[in-house]
Amino acid sequence: MNQDLKLNLSCFNLNKEKQMKKITALMLVVVLNLGSMAYAAEEISKDQYIEKAVASGMDSGAAEDKFSELDKDQDGKLSADEQK
Repeated sequence: MNQDLKLNLSCFNLNKEKQMKKITALMLVVVLNLGSMAYAAEEISKDQYIEKAVASGMDSGAAEDKFSELDKDQDGKLSADEQK
């Protein structure tokens, strides 16, 4: 009977570890999403936009054209609404 109890407790500990890993992964996803939402809420300059676009593989000329399309008020910055 004592061995059965130990076996049951070890299963509980394994399940607890799996649950903690899932919770940790979920918290990481939440933190990353909140970080990206906070970043999207900031204005970015034309140079910042082009730098990020080129880093992600876009041609610099295409990035500049895309920025001009997105910059509706032509102020040289993309607001949170313009970035959407």
